Amino acid sequence: MKRGRLSYRTFKYTRTEAVSSWCHHNGKIISGAMRGYGYSLPPALLMMLTICGVRIGWIYTAFAAVPTFFIIMLSYPISWAVTVVLLLVIYRFYCRNLTVPRRG
Repeated sequence: MKRGRLSYRTFKYTRTEAVSSWCHHNGKIISGAMRGYGYSLPPALLMMLTICGVRIGWIYTAFAAVPTFFIIMLSYPISWAVTVVLLLVIYRFYCRNLTVPRRG
């Protein structure tokens, strides 16, 4: 293999891993915050449905069009990114409906 090609491939996988790691960890933080507020079921169901649904849909569409290992691995950051966006939406919804208990 040529040196330039190997370094580009390594860069491509490293960049993909960095984005997927960021999305994955932020999704865990948001769902953990919601569990702390007392809403454990909505983030659990959302994570299960979006992660599995996006990956299955990705395999049947994108992987069917371009059957490479990289396309399969790309399903991880894409599913986590979709999950983080939807988690932010329900997080904002539930945060608006929080009530502060009064001490008295």
